[in-house]
Amino acid sequence: MNETVLAIHRPKAPREDPSALRPQDDPSLHKKTSRRVSKLEYFFSKKVGEAIGAYKMIEDNDKILVAVSGGKDSMSLLKVLRYKQSIFPINFDIIACYVDMGLDDERRAALEKYFVSNNYSYTIEETKIWDSRKKKDGGRQTVFGAPLTGEKNYSRRLISWDAAK
Repeated sequence: MNETVLAIHRPKAPREDPSALRPQDDPSLHKKTSRRVSKLEYFFSKKVGEAIGAYKMIEDNDKILVAVSGGKDSMSLLKVLRYKQSIFPINFDIIACYVDMGLDDERRAALEKYFVSNNYSYTIEETKIWDSRKKKDGGRQTVFGAPLTGEKNYSRRLISWDAAK
């Protein structure tokens, strides 16, 4: 069986204080802050907590790999799990994972900077899908055979379809 090993980047723990508190042990995290959460944040966090409890998704000492694309859904889930980690009575680790298809170097750099600045354990998996697709299409930049317009924003990228086919 072919086994893949992930290179996980873990935030460095301070060496001077080996008895550092885990997030759930830190009493300052349980105090009310002056920032009020929006109804949407409250609703989303509550629904995630209900799903975790109802389906027993997280147990003590679990490691949770969160696939992160940089979009609203995955980033929200990552933040809510970090918050739940601070208030749940069980201990679990969160590892963020970004699959780099070679399309957008700016997104990879931005996510890596975000993971480091917020002390997330993370891994970035590189694939050769984009390179193999360029070779197959004769060097043209295409996604599944449709030419790209060269814009950086994926949602505004136009794919022209040949109506005659």
